[in-house]
Amino acid sequence: MEEEASKELPDECWEIIFNRLKHESDQESITLVCKRFLSISDFLRVSLKLSGYTPITVLCRLLKRFSNLKKLQVCNFRGDMNEAILAIARSGLDLEELVALSDCRSHPEVWLEELSSSMKSLKVLKFTGGEGDADFVRVADAFPQLEELYIKDEAPYIISVTDKGMDYMSSKLKRLRKIDLSNKSRTAKATPLTGISRLLHHSSQSLKSLELGRVEFLTNEHVEYLSSFLQNLTSIKLFNCSKLSDSAFVVITQRCPHLCYFVMTGSSFVRDEYNYDGLIKNRAIKYLDISSHQECRPKALKRLLNICPEVEKLKLHGCYLLPDDQLNVPDILKCNRTLVELDFTGSHHISVKDMDLESSELEKLIVKFSLINDIFLTKLGRICPRLIHLDLSYCSEVTEDGVKEVVKSCKRLRYLSLSRCEKVGINIIPWIVANGPSLRELVSSSRNYPNDENQKLFLQQGCLVLKDPNYPLNNEDEFMCNML
Repeated sequence: MEEEASKELPDECWEIIFNRLKHESDQESITLVCKRFLSISDFLRVSLKLSGYTPITVLCRLLKRFSNLKKLQVCNFRGDMNEAILAIARSGLDLEELVALSDCRSHPEVWLEELSSSMKSLKVLKFTGGEGDADFVRVADAFPQLEELYIKDEAPYIISVTDKGMDYMSSKLKRLRKIDLSNKSRTAKATPLTGISRLLHHSSQSLKSLELGRVEFLTNEHVEYLSSFLQNLTSIKLFNCSKLSDSAFVVITQRCPHLCYFVMTGSSFVRDEYNYDGLIKNRAIKYLDISSHQECRPKALKRLLNICPEVEKLKLHGCYLLPDDQLNVPDILKCNRTLVELDFTGSHHISVKDMDLESSELEKLIVKFSLINDIFLTKLGRICPRLIHLDLSYCSEVTEDGVKEVVKSCKRLRYLSLSRCEKVGINIIPWIVANGPSLRELVSSSRNYPNDENQKLFLQQGCLVLKDPNYPLNNEDEFMCNML
């Protein structure tokens, strides 16, 4: 028996092997082989995400089972969050990241001290609070080594954060790399910018990511002042700061040379008179989201995009142009030659006018809820032959003719959604599968098609055709499905 045992691989060797299994399904399969493999797999697990319906008793068992966890998320929790966090604090784990969010306010005074005494390595903390300055003070005292902080406000009575609380936090958390102030009630409306500026000043060397949302007092002049503290940022998100305009955009691109991820939504880009002369191009920005701009002017938009010529992913959700304006897709592609992903969800007045463009590198295009038509798709196929992913959901003006043109032009297309395309019948589905050799997934325009028999035929051709989960069932669909 001893000789047989000596021939077995030690756990350390199995750990190396299991760590090379990248796919989640493979990692799950090994747990079914034997109890030893299950134990090794449990030890190797470093992250765990729990749903809102996880009872405290189950939580305690999971914490005991996965003894090497470093990241734990308990989101949308419906039980007693204070009890849950206390159970986590007493589990013996040494977490680096804890996310504990629920629809009810937790009480940090109940668990923060115990959590801080057991979690010496905690770097990321996100929880549901709502007690204003008191939340910041308690966290700053308990976790001076914290690098990332997010406190979600929850009713019924929310106490706003003031300069005093932010000033105290900034003086304590010297290693803070990311702070999320995107809760609309997080910052007192009447407070001056002193607290935020002090926070940024104290953490300017370490801060890499900043999120501000619904900060109604934030103006272009404020951004100009704060920009001197943002030079090391790699990510900034400004959600629905309605008083910001294109000048704030320009300041951030000019003062943040390391910025890779830039979100600025719900502001205004209508000032064509802004002086763009002598601006430095920011080539570091790869992801740009400038969605939800009312009365957006194409001329101003193109000027902004020219400042960031190497953006790879661009999001323009819900950008409403003036009635006489048209947003020409080739203009955007000319500004950003490296663009591979473009999202126009809910944006109107999109066109393809200028055909004087070499074929672009665009691989993913989302035009859900837009008013594009067959002419758009015909021209699009010519300038974007490398398209891999095309989402036409809720494009009510698109017909079968336009779909055929884009399928014939885009030979690399692997994903196509026709969800709620009311003018595209199901009789075109077999043609699309037969003429799209690279197509691997197609969302039908019908909730009742394909049936099992048709699905087998499509799978034999290498394409999974999904029924439309958004389309209402009707008798005509059912009749057509029986005919095909």
